[in-house]
Amino acid sequence: MGVGLEVAVVGVTVVFTFLAALVLSVHALGWFFRTFGHRFPDPSARMGGGSGRREPSTAQIAAIVASIEALRARGGR
Repeated sequence: MGVGLEVAVVGVTVVFTFLAALVLSVHALGWFFRTFGHRFPDPSARMGGGSGRREPSTAQIAAIVASIEALRARGGR
């Protein structure tokens, strides 16, 4: 019984230590980016534009909807 209790205590200690390290590292990262965040601009601001993706046009959306309706009308085949 004593060995099992010792293993349980060591296990709980290890888990607590790792969780405490996780909380402290997240806290430190939060402080770091609050302090030095102005030195790391967003990628879209750095590139001088958007992410390179375009929104679909109304004609493209209409074509997609029409193809789906045609597929449903002939039974999905």
